[in-house]
Amino acid sequence: MAATGATDLEVIAAQIGRAPRGDVAVSVRCRHGVPTVIRTSHRLADGRPFPTLFWLTCPARYRSVARLETNGLIAKLQARVGDEPTLAAELARAAAAYRGDRDRARADLPNCFVGGAADPLAVKCLHAHYAHYLATGANPIGEIVDGLLSGEKSESWQECAGCREQGRDDGAGARM
Repeated sequence: MAATGATDLEVIAAQIGRAPRGDVAVSVRCRHGVPTVIRTSHRLADGRPFPTLFWLTCPARYRSVARLETNGLIAKLQARVGDEPTLAAELARAAAAYRGDRDRARADLPNCFVGGAADPLAVKCLHAHYAHYLATGANPIGEIVDGLLSGEKSESWQECAGCREQGRDDGAGARM
């Protein structure tokens, strides 16, 4: 993970509409170098657990994923997990890896998988699955979301206001 400095924290706060809670580090940047996914601490400053390991911060991508959720994609993907053993096995592997990352961080959060779900095969939050995929390349639900969003990657999607304001362009998005 890349170190997160004051400038990144300001950008993240502007992206999500508040200061991030707990310690965060940038996991993925867009092609302009702007934070897209952050990795969060397993606990907030007051000691409360925080189950979401990867957080999607890009407002344009967030809105695009929200549209997919609004259009019923969570239920459709959950049904596919039940109907497709290969997809279920891939999701179980991704959930185990996610849980392993949390355990290595001494998270002490029993039954906590992607998006805070208690079931490793639950499709609870597409934003969390997508952020996990962008950060690790290993989440089949996030990969499906990414494929669906590829049709939306218009100039406006790739050139969101936050990226333009930062005025950066460092090539393709980077996994860190």
